[in-house]
Amino acid sequence: MPQVWNVIYELSKNYNCQLIITTHSLELVKYAVEINKFNDSNFNFIKLFDNKGTISTYTYSELESDIESELDVR
Repeated sequence: MPQVWNVIYELSKNYNCQLIITTHSLELVKYAVEINKFNDSNFNFIKLFDNKGTISTYTYSELESDIESELDVR
């Protein structure tokens, strides 16, 4: 998966396009953080309908911190 994220990142950068990716895979989200190419200015993570029925938005730094703390960000 890191290779997939690297390709996705490079293509979006080369074509100057925005990507919207949906997933239920915690591993996919973890690998997005692991490749360490994103930052707070080029990445947003939106969690729809958490256990309180609300929508949460994370910056890259917040997502990275929550994953390191082993919180379920899905």
